[in-house]
Amino acid sequence: AKTELAEVDRLSEPDWESVNGVQIYLDAIDGRITTLNLQEIIKRFSGVEWMVRALLETGRAHPISKEILRAVGKRDVEIYQECLIEIQRIRERESDLAERNDLLKRLVDSLPNIASRLVADCRSPEWDERLSALDKAWRWAQASTWLKRYIEGADATVLQHQSDDLQKEIKKKREELVSGLAWENCLNRLSEHQRKFLEAWARAIKRIGKGTGKRAHIHRAKAREYMEECRGAIPAYIMPLYRVSESIKPHEESYDVVIVDEASQCGPDALFLFFLAKQVIVVGDDNQITPAEIGVERARVDSLIEEFLKDIPLSAEFGLDGSLFGLASIMFPGRITLLEHFRCMPEIIQFSNNLCYEDTPLIPLRKHSGQSLHPIRTVHVPDGYCKGSGSYKINPPEAKAVVEAVRVCCRESNYKGKSMGVISLLGFAQAREIESCLLEEIGPEEMARHQIICGNAYSFQGDERDVMFLSMVAAPDETGLRALPKDADLRRFNVAASRARDQVWLFHTPTLNDFRNKDCVRYRLLEYYLNPKVPSRSGDRSKCQSQFERNVYDAISDRCYKVIPQYEVAGYFIDLVVEGANASLAVECDGDRWHDSQEDRDKDLVRQRVLERCGWTFWRVRGAAYYRDPNGALESLWKELERLNIRPVAKGSPAPKVGGGDEEAGALLLGAETSPTNADDHRESFAYRPQRHTETAGQQTTDRKKQQDSFLQDLTTKDLQSVIEEVLSSCPNHSCTKKSLTSRVCSYLKKTTRGKPRKDFERRISAILRTLVQNGLVEVYQAKNVRIRLSRGKGQVDLLDL
Repeated sequence: AKTELAEVDRLSEPDWESVNGVQIYLDAIDGRITTLNLQEIIKRFSGVEWMVRALLETGRAHPISKEILRAVGKRDVEIYQECLIEIQRIRERESDLAERNDLLKRLVDSLPNIASRLVADCRSPEWDERLSALDKAWRWAQASTWLKRYIEGADATVLQHQSDDLQKEIKKKREELVSGLAWENCLNRLSEHQRKFLEAWARAIKRIGKGTGKRAHIHRAKAREYMEECRGAIPAYIMPLYRVSESIKPHEESYDVVIVDEASQCGPDALFLFFLAKQVIVVGDDNQITPAEIGVERARVDSLIEEFLKDIPLSAEFGLDGSLFGLASIMFPGRITLLEHFRCMPEIIQFSNNLCYEDTPLIPLRKHSGQSLHPIRTVHVPDGYCKGSGSYKINPPEAKAVVEAVRVCCRESNYKGKSMGVISLLGFAQAREIESCLLEEIGPEEMARHQIICGNAYSFQGDERDVMFLSMVAAPDETGLRALPKDADLRRFNVAASRARDQVWLFHTPTLNDFRNKDCVRYRLLEYYLNPKVPSRSGDRSKCQSQFERNVYDAISDRCYKVIPQYEVAGYFIDLVVEGANASLAVECDGDRWHDSQEDRDKDLVRQRVLERCGWTFWRVRGAAYYRDPNGALESLWKELERLNIRPVAKGSPAPKVGGGDEEAGALLLGAETSPTNADDHRESFAYRPQRHTETAGQQTTDRKKQQDSFLQDLTTKDLQSVIEEVLSSCPNHSCTKKSLTSRVCSYLKKTTRGKPRKDFERRISAILRTLVQNGLVEVYQAKNVRIRLSRGKGQVDLLDL
């Protein structure tokens, strides 16, 4: 022990012999022990202070840490004891905190918005009220979530697109299946004997050719003979009437069913078809043109009817004026009238409705699309005149106007891929004249590209084109215009005016004041085309059939769109139609109350498919989606209207006019396609300036022509030289036909002339052209015809100037 004390405290050894020395030594030991204990206690206090200070520096310490630090620093037992009691209480609440954190985590996972708001302002007194209604709010949220999933799980637009894709795929597969089964059935029933005679029949038909050869009658007989041997191998034959008579031996009821299309074009010579069939379906229209028996003597036909058919009832109907459709209408009851019209735009077919179908008007199913053309345009040719007589009449200025219109249209992007046709409303000579000019002006390749055919109404019976150009041909003279009020004229004009799908042009020399007989079909055509009208529809809100429809109607109307409720199309009703200048959108309001059965939904889809086939575009909104979020439910509607270029119309503002203008008479111009706002706003922008219909129109025209002739005479040679260069610069490849140069110069100057002033002006143009050729500015070359062009050097300068 002594040794240890000596080592630890280095105390000198006491005098063990002296009691006082030992006592001093013991007191020293007690003091040293007390000092060591004090140092240990101070060290522990320092450790606690350091630990608490370090915790406070982290910023995550509990507020009680400051109290502990203060109690330790002051060595205040009471404060420290209170702190210990508080720590004990905190430890006891630790389980509550863990439960709270667990609940908060679950709340964050399920309702993050509420959790964040609760954490942010949990001490707000509003939470007392909120939490008291938590049960109701929770049930409302559950219902809202279910409704959202219900709506999103059946998005009408997505399902419609999927349905369309499936329908296309089904149609394609069905066609492949039917085609395969048909060929399989045909080949399986075709015996070797039938195959041989079928091949022989095809060769015999080929040998007949045009049917004008010396042995044509022999080949026809052989064809009939071969057909008898192989007729049963083919279930259905499609052939023209003349081919039937060449190929088939007449036996009573040889076929189960015979379908005659375009029966109004078949004469009584087609009656043998009734003999061949057990049942006959006759398809035609008695308001379209009947067969034109040109060169057949009517008296001779009447005589033969009297001689051979006098005992047959209604024998007079077998004459030249009859058709197979007319005979069938007399002989058989139960006519089925088809009213739906798929070809023409409503403005185009409305003329035929006014002319021929007032009792049973055709229902147009086509609607304007975003790229549609103006359905009707008129071009007045004030300097038109006729030469020739009878059916050989032509109107050269009208022909030139038609050719120029076709030429310009072929260049326009709006007409890309459009088929075209030209119809002369008087004889066939005008059509030949226009065709000849088109071949020279645009060439056969361009004509083939647009499938351009020139003819009369008979040429287009049963045919159609996207764009048709009608030439009236007739021009007023001293004797006036002969009226065309007969039924045959009505039928001819009905066919001519209903061949165009998208657009029809009417070129006319006379004005309405030039017609004395208002029953003339030409007057009726011009009167309608100058102011085409279709039955208007109003946007009466009271026609809405439910509050849901009224709410959607109001939402669309508030944005200044034109909305028509309960729009009728071919016996079907569309809830709402939003109309624009060149397009319409069908809006269907699917209220859950009225679309709760599968039968109702199926009928709705059938109706939609029928109307989509007619060109309608549908947009649907469900009642559940609308009432849950009206703005969100209609968001895609505004995008669809934007896509279709359907624009709002400012309330109270006048509708914009189309075309018209102040062009000089005779200037043929193509303006930009602008959108017609209604059926009353079709004006010609590609037009000779329409002559005002006044009693002094003739005098005004004469004065205007004198002014234009004077203007052309006053032009200097230098002015005309510049005009010719500008005209050639604007032509493709800086080239045009030499013959068309004068017309192009007049068109450029927006002037017109004819007669002697025209010939004088042509001589001036020719003289200036010779000068330009001599100076090397213009070249003359031979292609299909004589053409002129700017010299290559001149053309390069023009391009650089541009």
